[in-house]
Amino acid sequence: MPAKVRVYELARELDVTNKEIIALCESLGIDAKSHSSSLVEAQADRVRKKAISDGIATEKSQDKAKPNSEAEKDSDPANQGESKRLSRQ
Repeated sequence: MPAKVRVYELARELDVTNKEIIALCESLGIDAKSHSSSLVEAQADRVRKKAISDGIATEKSQDKAKPNSEAEKDSDPANQGESKRLSRQ
């Protein structure tokens, strides 16, 4: 089964509004009626490319949406100085 992306997830990824994503979908002939509509990955890719080509989103906003989780973990102050618990066997 193909991966699905919600309109609101795509909007967050591209740093645009849900309405802008829905309008892009409409212009591409993709049926998306609300923020909770699902798109298959191929449709989401088409919307990403259209958003970038129309100047609505930039490629930088896509990179920003997918940070390196390891770097994020290291920079999180809540994780610094945290002691490791040893489990009893």
